Amino acid sequence: MCGGFLMAATLHKDHTAQRASQGLCPTIADGFHVFAQEHARHSTAARAKLLRSIAQEIRHSVPHNNPLPPQGKALLSGEVPGDVGRAWLKAARPLRTSFRPSRALQAVLRQLSNLERAREAANKVQNQPEKPSLCHR
Repeated sequence: MCGGFLMAATLHKDHTAQRASQGLCPTIADGFHVFAQEHARHSTAARAKLLRSIAQEIRHSVPHNNPLPPQGKALLSGEVPGDVGRAWLKAARPLRTSFRPSRALQAVLRQLSNLERAREAANKVQNQPEKPSLCHR
């Protein structure tokens, strides 16, 4: 979660996250502020590397082993690594060449592809005796 906020703060040249953390609830804002300050202490190259890895995670948020049918996977084939996307396209019936999925359809498919991941995360939180941290690296 903090990664996305960190990317947004960086894009807005808010490297210490002062402005970005103002709109968050105090518990999350404190954790994010600490995370951003740790990030700011690193070299430019290290910061860039972390931001690239965060962007890669955000971009590839479609799990490879999702429960979507072949046609749904084919519509999301551009959002996974090339070899996975090609396999998904091969497994699906060919799409009409004129068909262009809307952003809304792709968003819904993305959400559906992540249902199992969301269930697993919810189960983890419910089974933990302690309060989970909201900011992870």
